[in-house]
Amino acid sequence: MGYSAQRTEISTHSGRYVDLANPQPESFLIEDIARGLSNTCRFGGQCSQFYSVAQHSVLVSHLVPKQHQMAALLHDGSEGYAPDLQTPLKAMLPEFKAIEERVQAAIFKRFGLPYPMDASIKEADQKALATERRDLTPWGEDYWPLLGDVKPLPFKITAMNPQEAFSAFMDRFYELADTLIFDNQSRIGYA
Repeated sequence: MGYSAQRTEISTHSGRYVDLANPQPESFLIEDIARGLSNTCRFGGQCSQFYSVAQHSVLVSHLVPKQHQMAALLHDGSEGYAPDLQTPLKAMLPEFKAIEERVQAAIFKRFGLPYPMDASIKEADQKALATERRDLTPWGEDYWPLLGDVKPLPFKITAMNPQEAFSAFMDRFYELADTLIFDNQSRIGYA
């Protein structure tokens, strides 16, 4: 059996397969999401030190109202499977954006979260981005049109290594999951 250019499945750390062309919610495990995000560096790796998407996601989850915290934690979940691309490159690749959207929607369905995401998550994502840019890149506080007049948070970020970020992500997931009521893997409300 030879290699097929049409293959759209990727394998995960847990040994599962995720079909990027037709992602099924039951294919996703939180540990695989956390592993992928903790090993993926923000800014396409162009930062002063390794800073993972997992750590970013934990930060964003603390910046939104309680009812949106789990969605905020998982807001970049697709990047655990279709790695993060810098925004200008992503804008040039509409098919990649479509794949990312399909995967993200399936992840949210898997965890019983409404999709598309609440606007508060995008706002928190931008605040986190402004802070990360200030603290973790050589460009610091230089003006960046993408951010407009979004101000960084009043504290400094200290980057974690991938294993620390994995643990922080999993801890935050279980902290938030403890406040949710599930019925057959679908969220039905908060405790």
